[in-house]
Amino acid sequence: MRTYIIPKLNVLLVALAVSVAAGCANNPENESVSLSQAQLGKLVLYAELKAGYLEGKYFNENPNIQVTRITVETAPKDESNPFNKFSPHLFNIDSVAEPRTMSAQFRVETGALNPDFHSLKIVEARGTIVP
Repeated sequence: MRTYIIPKLNVLLVALAVSVAAGCANNPENESVSLSQAQLGKLVLYAELKAGYLEGKYFNENPNIQVTRITVETAPKDESNPFNKFSPHLFNIDSVAEPRTMSAQFRVETGALNPDFHSLKIVEARGTIVP
């Protein structure tokens, strides 16, 4: 009695490898996604306006998202100030933070934004889902 376990196993392994490769190419875990409001709430910004720059870092509390870009809004603290008519300002910052880790330090030129009159907050972020 002959058994053909080895050839069938090879065909099965090839089929499995092709299936896995195709799945990885279409896997949303490899694609950049916009973070939801709940996920944005798990990003903690440690930054300040200083000498014409926005400097700082952020902590990513999300357990399964690698954050790759954040958008920081500098909004006027006092809406009635006539000098704030061109606010808020948005700054896109490419800075990676793995799940549950701090990002590297970033520094973005902002121009003359007075830290006494502007507040900072993360309003958008992009990242990838990690297993």
